[in-house]
Amino acid sequence: MTSSLLAFSRTARPRPADLLKCEHSLSPYPTFALNSGDIIIAWNKACEEKLGHEAQETLGWPFNTLLTKGQNRRWRAIKSLLRTRPSWEGRISLRSKKGAPVELPLRIVPFSWREGSCAGLLAFGAGAEPPAAGPS
Repeated sequence: MTSSLLAFSRTARPRPADLLKCEHSLSPYPTFALNSGDIIIAWNKACEEKLGHEAQETLGWPFNTLLTKGQNRRWRAIKSLLRTRPSWEGRISLRSKKGAPVELPLRIVPFSWREGSCAGLLAFGAGAEPPAAGPS
């Protein structure tokens, strides 16, 4: 496991870090961020504990490598819905480090670097409140 509470990709732009700071780095809820290409750019300690994948190994991975069988089509449908909705909430089955499916209740919201352009997706455990956007 990593020594930091929340790890970020070194190549990620700073906005996801602003969104994931504070309570979500310490949160018992899995919280992660994907860039617009579905590459994992942030991964908290709760993700490590639930799935067994350490942040340092997971950052930079395509998100679809964690999806269990049959989830790719569903993931594309969720992303399509997020083009017209502010968020999506439900369960997604991800693959643990041992290969076992782990079903996570998640709320997923798009975020942007500037008005009108989606830079990626922020996912956090359902039941947790979305983090307040930091200063621009």
